[in-house]
Amino acid sequence: MFEWLIVAALVAGPLAAVMVQMIVAAHREKHGRRLQIFRVLMATRNDRDNGEHLRALNMIDVEYYGRHFCGLRFQRRREKKVVEAWGRYQDYLTQQSRKDAAAEDLFADLLQCLAESLGYIFDRAYLRQSVQRTGNSQLLDQLLNKEGLARALAGDRTVDVVKVLGKLSGRL
Repeated sequence: MFEWLIVAALVAGPLAAVMVQMIVAAHREKHGRRLQIFRVLMATRNDRDNGEHLRALNMIDVEYYGRHFCGLRFQRRREKKVVEAWGRYQDYLTQQSRKDAAAEDLFADLLQCLAESLGYIFDRAYLRQSVQRTGNSQLLDQLLNKEGLARALAGDRTVDVVKVLGKLSGRL
């Protein structure tokens, strides 16, 4: 009788270890994909027309879908918060301009939900200010690159010197 238990344990032990290893690997992979979305959105938050930024936004629906079993969808609370924040931001973008203050608030909310779902703690005010600060420096960045400077010097683009100097002093 005990021999069968020993044989069963010898067979089931390695199988269980492989299954646990596969579950851990799948969890790490999912976490890595979600972390990549968050990193791309944080890195490109001042350039929202960037292709990487748009791809990361479009991947939110896929990565935070939740689990499905027998035709039913199961989402954790954090996943649901992220999908809802993304939905609010997406709805607003289809109706309004991307440069609107409300869009900035909704994007900051989305970043905060993503951060919380990954275990990061970011203050909403910090995210809101960093979105504004990076968005305000776009003109200066365009002027400081070669093409923007060449267009300004050729007379194809006007430059408000007071704004540029004010932004320069704020960056230093």
